[in-house]
Amino acid sequence: MLIMCFKKAVKNEIIKTRNRKLKKRNYRKSQIVQLNNLVTLFYVKYGVLTNFINTQNCSITLNLFSQLLLEEVGVSMLAYYWLKLYYSKIY
Repeated sequence: MLIMCFKKAVKNEIIKTRNRKLKKRNYRKSQIVQLNNLVTLFYVKYGVLTNFINTQNCSITLNLFSQLLLEEVGVSMLAYYWLKLYYSKIY
């Protein structure tokens, strides 16, 4: 009886671990899709986008920033003006 309960507990832990791994993988895929949407939306390189976040001294991650940029108008306008300034200094 005790062995059967132990086997069932082990099986439940294996299922939980597998579900956690799948959840992480799906989250990573959604992060990549969000970043690709951002890069294509503003026609910029990935490095330029990370440079923008670093120069703004924001303590947010790139993934959180991509969600903000896609959802909030003010953040996207800030990014647009920064990109214009960035390209005017380069060229």
